Amino acid sequence: MPPSAIGQLTMLRSPSTERTRRCRLAALGRRGGPGALAPELLVPQQRFAPGGQHIWARTPGRVGGRLPGGQASGAPHAAAPSGKRGPKKRMRLDEHCMQLAPQYSRNVIQTFILLGKVRVGDKVVTKAGTPVVVEDASAPQVVIDAEQPKYVCRAGVKLEKALEHWGIDVRGVTALDSGQSTGGFTDCLLQYGAAKVYGIDVGHSQLADKIRRDERVVVMEKFNLRHLGPQHLPCQVDIATLDLSFISLLLVIGGVTSVLRPDGRLVALIKPQFEAGRKQVGAGGVVRDPKVHAEVLQRITTGIVAHGYELVGVTESPIKGDKSGNTEFLAYFLRRPELATLAAASAAVAAAEADVDEAGEPMPTQ
Repeated sequence: MPPSAIGQLTMLRSPSTERTRRCRLAALGRRGGPGALAPELLVPQQRFAPGGQHIWARTPGRVGGRLPGGQASGAPHAAAPSGKRGPKKRMRLDEHCMQLAPQYSRNVIQTFILLGKVRVGDKVVTKAGTPVVVEDASAPQVVIDAEQPKYVCRAGVKLEKALEHWGIDVRGVTALDSGQSTGGFTDCLLQYGAAKVYGIDVGHSQLADKIRRDERVVVMEKFNLRHLGPQHLPCQVDIATLDLSFISLLLVIGGVTSVLRPDGRLVALIKPQFEAGRKQVGAGGVVRDPKVHAEVLQRITTGIVAHGYELVGVTESPIKGDKSGNTEFLAYFLRRPELATLAAASAAVAAAEADVDEAGEPMPTQ
C-alpha cells in the first residue's frame, strides 16, 4: 500500500477513536511493569533529543523498543543495594524441632506438632511439613511447649517398671537391647547406669538422635536377631532386653542366649498380640481375652525357661501398647545353663514357627 493511502486511512479515524487509542497507549506506558511499552514510543514525533536525534537511538541496551527485563525506558534503573542478603534458609518444622530438641525422635516431634505443642512466634502450627526460616535472629522463633519426657519414647517407662519392680541393678553393665527401635529401652538402661549398650534392630532410621550420638551405644541396624551369634559381639553381655513386634520371642531367644553370660539376666516384654494365634486376636489387632493372655504367658515363659533360664516373675506393663491399647507384660529371668532342656527348647521354637506359618501375614502392629 502506498504511503499516501496510509495517510488517508489514518485520517479516517474519528477523534473519539484516536483519543481512546492514545489513552490506552498512555495507560500501558504508565504501568511501567515488565513488558510495558517505553513512553517515548507512544508519541515518537515529540521525543527528540537536541540536534534532532531520536531519543531511543541513544538509549543503551534497548531491544525491540524495550529495555532489558521489560522495564520502560522512561523509568530509572533500580540499583542493586550493596551487601544485599541472599534468600533466607528454610526447612521443615519437624526437622528444625529435631535440631532444637535432639532428645526426641521424629515421631515424638510430629506428635507434639499435631497436638498443638509447637509455636512459630506467637502462632501455633500443627503441620509438620510447614517451612520455617532458620539461622535468622529476626525470624519468628520456634518454641516447643511440650513437657520433656523422661525417655526418648514410651518404651523406657516399661523397662523402668521392671528395673524398679525387681530391683535390677544395671550400673556398669554391658547390655543388649534386642529390638532397639527408637531407643526407649536403651535410654532407660543408660539413665540407670549401664556402661555400654549394643542395640540391634531389623529396621533402620528409627533410633532417636540422642541415642545414636551417645558414645556408650553401639548401633546394629538391619540385623535379624534370629541370626545373632557370639561372633557378632566382641564380648558376652551381662543383661539382655527383648522388645519385639511381628515376631515371637521364642524365635530369637536362641540367638540372644548365645551372647548372654552364663550368669546373665533377661528382661522380656511379652506382647500377646504378636504371640497369640490369628483367631485369638480381635479387631484392630487387640487381644482382650484374659484367658488368651494367660495362655500366651505360660507358653512364652515355658519356652524361654527351656533355653536355660529361671523365671523370677511376671508383671503387667505400666502402659498399654501405643496405638492399639494392648495389655503387655514384663517377665524377668536369670540365666541357668544347667536348666536348659534341648528337646523342650526345640519344641517351643517349632511351635512358634508353626504359629507364624498359620498366621500368614503379620498381625497389626501395636
